[in-house]
Amino acid sequence: MSEAAPGARAPREPVLAVMVVGVAAALYSFYYDALRLPPRLPFGTVGLIVGGDVLPLLVVPLLVGWALLGLAPAAVGLRWPGWRRCAAAAALGWLALLPWVVWLASRPEFRAFYPSPSFPPAREHGIGLAFLWLLHHGPQLLATEFCFRGFLLQPLARGLGFGLAVALQTALYVLLHASKPPLEWAQAAWAGLVFAAVAWRTRSVWPAFAAHWAVAVTMDALCFAALHR
Repeated sequence: MSEAAPGARAPREPVLAVMVVGVAAALYSFYYDALRLPPRLPFGTVGLIVGGDVLPLLVVPLLVGWALLGLAPAAVGLRWPGWRRCAAAAALGWLALLPWVVWLASRPEFRAFYPSPSFPPAREHGIGLAFLWLLHHGPQLLATEFCFRGFLLQPLARGLGFGLAVALQTALYVLLHASKPPLEWAQAAWAGLVFAAVAWRTRSVWPAFAAHWAVAVTMDALCFAALHR
């Protein structure tokens, strides 16, 4: 992508279209299973992740943004910041959430919710837990980070300012945690701020994804250890 000439205005961001597509994608993902929305895919819980998370939160916004809104993948956070920068930013994001995770993992309502009861092998043995981390958390959290900290955050921050963009994507992100234990709403609000800062600082969703994945793995590991004491 070529740089703008000196004195030229930056391209105008399609703010309204991004908001409509992003909100629609997030709500579709939230209601996918409850309303049995299409597509219904095979392969059990993996099919639910692909149909309810990967397609609406990653594939559709990426294609709509590129084909209809003129947003290149790099403009919505799909740029690689480099290994060192990615690791450092992800570590800071994970550390910012770690005290919350440790405290919440000590509470009975979180131990009943993590690791996910919808994937029983993850609560029974370590191999099942590893499959949960790779086949569920991996694609689900990448899609989540792309939608919220990529497709929504990056154009909105450029068009509306970082503060308003963070507030909008964090409010929607918290709303989509309505079915989880109430204390997780507070964690989701803090995570929305932290992951947004990580993604905006690096202009990339990859460090935010790595931090989010590490947080999920830590929560599962602590709750799993408590279940098997």
